[in-house]
Amino acid sequence: MTQPTLRNKFPILSHSTYLVSHSMGAAPLDSRERILEYWNSWNDLGITAWDRWVPFVDDCRATLGKIIGAPGRAIAFHQNVSTLVHSVLGTFDWSSSRNEVLISELTFPTLKYCLEVLKGTGIHIIRVPSRDGISHDSSDFTSLINARTALIMIDHGIYRSSAIIDIPPIVQVAHQHGARVLVDTYQTAGMYPLSVTDWGVDFAVGGSHKWLCGGPGASYLYIRPDLLGTLKPQLYGWMAQREVFGFAPDVQPADDARAFMTGTFGIPSLYAAKVGWETILEVGVTPIRQHVLHISHQIIRLAQERGLKINSPLKDEARGGQVCVGIDNAHKIELLLGKEKILLDSRPYCGLRISGHFYTEEREVLACFNALDSIIKR
Repeated sequence: MTQPTLRNKFPILSHSTYLVSHSMGAAPLDSRERILEYWNSWNDLGITAWDRWVPFVDDCRATLGKIIGAPGRAIAFHQNVSTLVHSVLGTFDWSSSRNEVLISELTFPTLKYCLEVLKGTGIHIIRVPSRDGISHDSSDFTSLINARTALIMIDHGIYRSSAIIDIPPIVQVAHQHGARVLVDTYQTAGMYPLSVTDWGVDFAVGGSHKWLCGGPGASYLYIRPDLLGTLKPQLYGWMAQREVFGFAPDVQPADDARAFMTGTFGIPSLYAAKVGWETILEVGVTPIRQHVLHISHQIIRLAQERGLKINSPLKDEARGGQVCVGIDNAHKIELLLGKEKILLDSRPYCGLRISGHFYTEEREVLACFNALDSIIKR
């Protein structure tokens, strides 16, 4: 997996020990050329560059769709997931009797924020507790779904533990009760083989700067195809129109997911991100998953040999990409390792988060733990 030709595509690997792809994937060298390609089209074509950029966005939708198992027309882009989640939430009538949203107590904070600011609209937020503080069984959610449930918002991978949530059983029960499901794939897409179509979810969101190695600013929203054309987003702009350059005087939404793309968005971010997506497809998500698990086994073994607590599920099928290692003063240790060009991160309730990607070598994990030993001895 970690052939020199692959590692050479990521310059940061030549001068650092990079164990933080769960938070920010390494930058592909080819992204620099693609960003220059964007600038050249802007410089050479001026306003007529839009004739190239608009079809390019459709190419991006098709490419990403191959990774998450979705048709391109069912995908919309925006700079961040928060905006896309608000677009989805705006399609619900929270003043109705079906006004409950289920969300994990372990969920990434931005999803909680998106819901909290809607208090006063009639929305009723139910925080689903975790039995062990790091994971969820699907029954934690399904047992709470009823006729009042409007939406279940789920992280496929939990950011502070790397636990995986089994999505299909939740979708099945939700749909039996007339509720919808939104899954955040930010922590897993590009590293974990998945298909939003096979899951049957109504919505899925995610971004490109983690396992997809696409940098920030290229987040995505998937909408179940049979819902397209039936939803009315409250966040709306000219790029969502059926004819982008028709400048119609009234609202005429596109008949696909572009209806959720609001106004002018980050074309440069898509130029950079598409390289990352293409690299993931070149390597293959299944081989990536196998290598990430291999590196995870080493992380777990070295941590346990030192008597450190693992704050992630130990079973491969229950764990995402990173391993969360419990240790005192995790943030301080993160900074000290960073001074030695060993890059990982830390989070509250978690400890150190350490991961490998397809470009990670075993020697890098060993170097990390050797450096950790030196820090602890100080």
